[in-house]
Amino acid sequence: MEDKLNERHLTVSYCREDYSEEDIPFLRLKGKWMRDGGFEPGTFVKVLVMKDELVIKKDYGRHRIERKRKEKELKRLKQQMRTLQFELNKQEELF
Repeated sequence: MEDKLNERHLTVSYCREDYSEEDIPFLRLKGKWMRDGGFEPGTFVKVLVMKDELVIKKDYGRHRIERKRKEKELKRLKQQMRTLQFELNKQEELF
């Protein structure tokens, strides 16, 4: 993708949080332009909030944490599968 500045003009809407009577600001981002900018579905982002400015960036730290969590879960599931396979083999030996 060509590295150039792209502008999008959006309107801040409002929504109600749960059963609150308070209106809170709400911004919805969607479009192919997000993918073109490197933001695929499932991408973790962080939002930097400053006076009159929002900056959205990929959250690489969160990606690493999530990858480690998934690797740990995969290891646990593989061990569980080995245990189940062992138990199944034991049962087959009895018949």
